[in-house]
Amino acid sequence: MTNDNLQEHLNNGLYGTPQLHPDEQRKYLGTFRERVSLTITFKEFSNNQNACLTAIKQEISSNTEEELSIKINGQLSSDIIDKIIQISKENNTKFEYLADASFSHDDDANAIVICSSKSALHIENIDVESKYHELFERKSEEKNDPKEDKKGFLSKLFDL
Repeated sequence: MTNDNLQEHLNNGLYGTPQLHPDEQRKYLGTFRERVSLTITFKEFSNNQNACLTAIKQEISSNTEEELSIKINGQLSSDIIDKIIQISKENNTKFEYLADASFSHDDDANAIVICSSKSALHIENIDVESKYHELFERKSEEKNDPKEDKKGFLSKLFDL
């Protein structure tokens, strides 16, 4: 072994094998951005679970050219995971349950990533709320219900 090869071998032993774009892979649950078809964050799931599940169904059924897989962050609740696995089985789609502690579970972290495992897709718009905005617009219209505009007891008492 030459001196350079020996140093490289020692560095790999000490620090692990170097990875290409590790932050990007952590953000997209172990895959690269160019392979991603759809992302759903924890916040989007908590705000509108039904619209997110419908978007997953539509995304999988609409893409017939590429073999897509679903990457599931292990921090999701088990009832949501069960529903996603059921959708995956209905559509003959592979899924991956990732319980790695390095994946974040903040509100803005990705809970679900739908991606191609073999090739790059280069899809510009991958955010669920902007890609399937019609599903989320219905939810916002329902929130503008006049029943929710009622004032509380203290507001009525002090005219706030």
